[in-house]
Amino acid sequence: MIYRSATSNASLLLGALIVVALVACGSKWANGLDNESECLGGVVSQLVETPGRQPHTGRYGGFMTSYHLAQLNLGLFRAPLDGGEMAEFVAALEPINALAEATPGFVWRLKGEDGGSSSFVDVPGHDDPLWAPNLSVWEDLESLKHFIYRSGHAIYLRRRAEWFQKPDRPINVLWWIPAGHLPTLHDAIKRLDDLASNGPSDQGWPLNKPFDPPQS
Repeated sequence: MIYRSATSNASLLLGALIVVALVACGSKWANGLDNESECLGGVVSQLVETPGRQPHTGRYGGFMTSYHLAQLNLGLFRAPLDGGEMAEFVAALEPINALAEATPGFVWRLKGEDGGSSSFVDVPGHDDPLWAPNLSVWEDLESLKHFIYRSGHAIYLRRRAEWFQKPDRPINVLWWIPAGHLPTLHDAIKRLDDLASNGPSDQGWPLNKPFDPPQS
């Protein structure tokens, strides 16, 4: 497992923020602004505004934990990724992934065979090529939620209906794993299926119904 220095993380984060801002300014989200400078200023302000964010402590619920948090999120695209209507989403993949990797508490994410985004990885047991997985590991739930809701990722989360269909089954599952272990996509899919069939358990639970990590 590779841990970056604080300086390296800061440089990567700054670069990701700039690229996400540039992508957003070429989008519908930026329409109506008078000029490019106004757009970039507004987007960067949203990207770096993180009220209440505290330095990462590696703790959960007041005690040290030797467990990390794994999460799987499946997406069902509205169109193939090489289609014009998905171009803006595809353009944002690299900077958003870089933003995730620079977020305190990030540990690992699934990548394609070429090292690219997991959006191009097939989902086991799903014949529809519009399905795509997002599988990652975080030090704790707070770090994951910070990235989802309070980083530049939130700009695109608010627009998810433009690129994703709304499935009629659960698409997100989280579970605790021993620190240093990495999940497999096959196991993650099994946990998601178990959640869909049997409800939340220590085998897998939804983001809004978290389970505490095992105490060690």
